[in-house]
Amino acid sequence: MKHSDISRRPNNHAVRVALSLVPVILITLVANLAQASDLTPGQVYVLRNPNSNKVLDVAGGQTRDGANVAIWSSNGTGAQDWRVNLNTNDTYTLINAASGKALDVAWAGTADGTNVQIASPNGGGAQQWRINPNSNGSYTLINADSNKALDVAAAGKTDGTNVAIWSSNGTAAQQWVFQTKADANPTIKVMTFNVRTEYADDRGERNWSQRRDELVRTIQRQNPSLLGMQEASSAQHEYIRSSLGANWASSPRQRIIFRKDQYTVLNYGVIDLVTDMWEPRLAEWLKLRRLSDSKDFIFASTHWGVDAVSEQGSANILRDRLGDINQNWSLPTILLGDLNVHPEWAPFHTLIDETPLTSFFTGKTFNNWAIEPSEQLDYITGSNISATNCFLENYREGNTPPSDHYPIVCELRLQ
Repeated sequence: MKHSDISRRPNNHAVRVALSLVPVILITLVANLAQASDLTPGQVYVLRNPNSNKVLDVAGGQTRDGANVAIWSSNGTGAQDWRVNLNTNDTYTLINAASGKALDVAWAGTADGTNVQIASPNGGGAQQWRINPNSNGSYTLINADSNKALDVAAAGKTDGTNVAIWSSNGTAAQQWVFQTKADANPTIKVMTFNVRTEYADDRGERNWSQRRDELVRTIQRQNPSLLGMQEASSAQHEYIRSSLGANWASSPRQRIIFRKDQYTVLNYGVIDLVTDMWEPRLAEWLKLRRLSDSKDFIFASTHWGVDAVSEQGSANILRDRLGDINQNWSLPTILLGDLNVHPEWAPFHTLIDETPLTSFFTGKTFNNWAIEPSEQLDYITGSNISATNCFLENYREGNTPPSDHYPIVCELRLQ
């Protein structure tokens, strides 16, 4: 055989290897395209760093060229909103929604540690970013000019930690989760429920032993992450908490049950109110941190007395004391419970008109064991809070409701 014939002869092994790689290459390309397609060009996103749980933020909400970019706790402002625009070369430009300025590498630098800022859009490579998907659902942003990654300095986790470019290293400091505004600040589903104490010694279907499972199912139907209860004995509270599952925890005074896989307790306490003919009255509160975004807020559950002196006195105390626990009303605050007053009565007006609290539900809640409720005694209120939905849960499995109050459910958003 001539040498020239051998040289023209195909290398079957090489062909087989090359062909065997084609499916892998195609699968990889398809996977990358599928993940990249999760980002919608023109959509506004909040970029959350999973290592710190902070978001990409323009310092001080500034709008000038050269304003610094760092990480900061999510606060819902335009300084943390970024519009993702697709370029013709398949890179992206990130435009800050508040300023209209682009995410920019200062002076088009390429060295590790070069600062990142905002600047007027100019179409340059310093403002172009490849958005590469990671296996955990996050993305790494690679600057087109420098081929360096958008990086949180020293993997810091505190507000104000600087953001720069750095050689790609696959760490969480260089990972970013793109969230829509709604995803970045999800709603919190809360419920207030007067469960009727077992000490009332009700008979038949009203007895706690006969209605307790139906009452648990009422809660499970709505699956709130925060539940304020009134009148529950320690045994009732523990039965409800254990029935809801291992992810639920109790407040120290057992007025609140919360999802411990969604919140951590930073502080807690009790505000003593005015005693009535039945018992000492109080409001129990928790300072909670939402684990998904490190947002802090106050959640309080209360049960007022049944006489005018106790009701007005309790309203006055809460008016004067809530500011002490919510940093002078700067923290979002949710106060709910059985106030034993009508919406038009003076104690309720004291609570709503003389504080930043807003009432989110109007409607009859007390049923006195009848199917139809007759008056409103229960409320969900909040400050630095908005409500997307509130309603009465009037679930029952027979002719008798599971309690002499129907619970209120609200989906709330922290502001």
